[in-house]
Amino acid sequence: METEAIFIYCLADAIVQAHGLNDEPRTKMTHAEIITFVMISALFYQCNYKLTRLVTLSCKLFSSPLSQSRLNRRIHRIPQAIWTMVVSVCQGFQSSSREFIVDSFPVAYCQNYKRFRCKLFPGKQFHGYTASKKQYFFGIKVHMLVNAEGIPVEFVFTPGAEADIRGFRRLNLDLPRNSMLFADKAYTDYDLEDFLRNEWPCCVIQD
Repeated sequence: METEAIFIYCLADAIVQAHGLNDEPRTKMTHAEIITFVMISALFYQCNYKLTRLVTLSCKLFSSPLSQSRLNRRIHRIPQAIWTMVVSVCQGFQSSSREFIVDSFPVAYCQNYKRFRCKLFPGKQFHGYTASKKQYFFGIKVHMLVNAEGIPVEFVFTPGAEADIRGFRRLNLDLPRNSMLFADKAYTDYDLEDFLRNEWPCCVIQD
């Protein structure tokens, strides 16, 4: 994990500086460290920020990790163009694997019982449901395509209530020919599967 963290940090720092995104003098974590934290969480801990924070604290990977709430706010302040560039460059270093996985995860601004305080995402389109946890939330969804090693290849943000299959259609799906794409039943779309088989060809396998 340390090697991946160093690589991502150097990459993120260069991209942040190229975009002229300056860190505040009193900040505890730089923008590059925030990006590194998120990418490490996606690679090794299924985007579980609480677990990632505990592990990075024990490994002393970051000098002053932020609290969960402050970390979420800092993540949203980084422009999407920077996130896109970081993922795109990482994609260039991916292995020759032709197996990919697509899934989504929520980025909750607040839980359902705190909806009266939700001012950033007030519309119904942001009122989503996490089936695995059986919880409602207000926020957004991240639909991510990763390779067999868990390295992000593509991603897109949608409102929390948007169905997984609609988020899937927003992805570019720039995959090698004869790739295998694994997905769960939330991504059932037979017309799209036929299209992928004819165009790439790419085989969609659902569990």
